Amino acid sequence: MSLRYHLKGLMGHNKDGSFATQRARSAVLLQCADQLKDRGYRLERPHQFKQKHIDYLVDRWKKEELSPGTIKNRVAHLRWLSEKIEKPTIVKSNTDLGIDKREFATQRDKSIVLDNRLDKIASERIRDALRLQEAFGLRREEALKFKPELACKTTTEIQLQASWCKGGRERTIPILDDSQRSLLAEIKAKYPTGSLIPKEATYKEFVKKYENSVAASGLGKGHGLRHGYAQKRYLELTGNECSVQGGLQRNAMSNEQKQIDLAARLTISAELGHGRVDIVAKYIGN
Repeated sequence: MSLRYHLKGLMGHNKDGSFATQRARSAVLLQCADQLKDRGYRLERPHQFKQKHIDYLVDRWKKEELSPGTIKNRVAHLRWLSEKIEKPTIVKSNTDLGIDKREFATQRDKSIVLDNRLDKIASERIRDALRLQEAFGLRREEALKFKPELACKTTTEIQLQASWCKGGRERTIPILDDSQRSLLAEIKAKYPTGSLIPKEATYKEFVKKYENSVAASGLGKGHGLRHGYAQKRYLELTGNECSVQGGLQRNAMSNEQKQIDLAARLTISAELGHGRVDIVAKYIGN
């Protein structure tokens, strides 16, 4: 049996994390198996992994000029594997592996808006998921798994269940304007029970349809809608544009402006479902 076969078996018996996490883990670990085989390593079982294999993979990814963030994400999956095979020491710290510090700040606007490109998507459910992403800054998985009967229990906020969210962290997002209320009323009427995923499809199947439909429409992966939400909220919370939209950067702010800026970033971080405020910089700039 091949290393790929045994990795699939190991992951099949250890379904930690959300579906998106499991999917990413599978893609990375199976890619690692292929890259090790290409290099000439004859591993047949996960337990044969050694530190030299991890070092080779990291060095290869650096030579491929992958971003520090991408390499760290891949190493995190290797670290998960090392725990499962009870060999945690084979994966050194990111510092010892020589992975540069991840840079979150950006000064490039990555936001997108829903325009006539939305009309190119045939599935009404996918169109509605994108509308939820734009209105509330939801991740793709959160929008597709959105169940109005569970999320819309009050008129002041939506409640996202842990099973919909990255890392299993439930959260609430405020309902602040009439456009959001109108959208939620429409969504509740269309989907009184269940989620936006049709009953005849699995989540995995519908994600694939979403990916193909959104890419074909010209909206990329749809993630830019979260950027747009974050930028809109920053303007609402501070009264000023964020730096990627021409606003001041923190190093040009007064102390009072910095306090307002930090408070806004903390709020946006919570609404987007991030545990660290510095990640917000990739949405609104530094």
